[in-house]
Amino acid sequence: PASCARARTRRGVSCGALTEEEALANATPYLQAFGHTVVAWLWLDVALACKAIARAVSFGELGDMLAFLNHSGGATNVQGEVQKPLDVMSNEIFIRMNEWNGHLAGMASEEMEVPKQIPAAFPRGKYLLVFDPLDGSSNIDVNVSVGSIFSIQRAPQDAIDSGREV
Repeated sequence: PASCARARTRRGVSCGALTEEEALANATPYLQAFGHTVVAWLWLDVALACKAIARAVSFGELGDMLAFLNHSGGATNVQGEVQKPLDVMSNEIFIRMNEWNGHLAGMASEEMEVPKQIPAAFPRGKYLLVFDPLDGSSNIDVNVSVGSIFSIQRAPQDAIDSGREV
């Protein structure tokens, strides 16, 4: 449509593809209407983690990002798949980008055997983040698409009230 052509020429984006900022701008009024601005901020933190992972994937083995992970990888995840260094790094990015924000009560990932508890040094929130930081990574060497999958869920009220681990 003509509106897509204008958008493409004005912002340099293709039809149907939104940047993280555009998607958050579109979602924020709906989230605010329901009183879920915390979810909007949490979603932004997840989007920033995805962007950092995309940058690391684009550099691949040539980037310095994997230099510190030469010792990592080789273990198996909860699905029984062999972890690659990029899997481990992607998981660390997700954890580091989200553990400090005060919105989460805990996190769980395909790459972790047990859920990640929020360190005592950081404020604790009311939501759980469940994610696969780099889905499709076992096929990355044959140039297949990869991505991150995540779910934001409200933590059980008794866990929030008691402060117990989730």
